[in-house]
Amino acid sequence: MTSIERTAYPQFKKLTSARMLHLSFTPTADEVTWATKLTNSLEALFAVVLALKCHQKMARFPSAGEVPDEVVDHVRPCAVTWTRRTSNPTTGRGAPPSGTASRSAPAWA
Repeated sequence: MTSIERTAYPQFKKLTSARMLHLSFTPTADEVTWATKLTNSLEALFAVVLALKCHQKMARFPSAGEVPDEVVDHVRPCAVTWTRRTSNPTTGRGAPPSGTASRSAPAWA
């Protein structure tokens, strides 16, 4: 019988290994840069990156209650780390999202 993770309605495994977290849920710099252009707060950035990584793994957007704490705890520091790496060292701020030049700086800056 096929495991539930490989069906048309995939679900998260009960226990996710550290290797699987790293391979499947670590956001790349391009993904975080893309999400930064869409958002203007750290909370929104985290939500977009988490949704993106879950969609890539499961081919659907899971509800918030479906995402295991291990995945959430893995993605959160990754997104923040990439945000800090791409920020402007002179001002400490990342580039503002495209098309928002008239808005104030992002909330996490």
